[in-house]
Amino acid sequence: MGRAGVEKRPAGDAIGVALRSVSVLQARCREQQYQLLSALQDAGLLRGFAYVHLRKDLDGDPWTGWAAPTLHPEPRAVLTTYGIRKDVQALLAISHRSRRL
Repeated sequence: MGRAGVEKRPAGDAIGVALRSVSVLQARCREQQYQLLSALQDAGLLRGFAYVHLRKDLDGDPWTGWAAPTLHPEPRAVLTTYGIRKDVQALLAISHRSRRL
């Protein structure tokens, strides 16, 4: 399941409605978690913390298949646009996905 987006023709069957409900619930939980962590960080109660998008700026899509990270990536592909090493981010994405399966 990904982020809950706007659907022009949402499924009307029981399974489609249930899956959409779960998707909306997960999106709401992510938003609440973000707001809590952001408030803790603003209050100075949380230090050395960073938000990392698991798929943004990766070469390919880890959900549908992409080349595994290499030990020696090409220089142009070492960092994301926000300064995270792509090989590390890809391993986080793989780890996160394997825990959900």
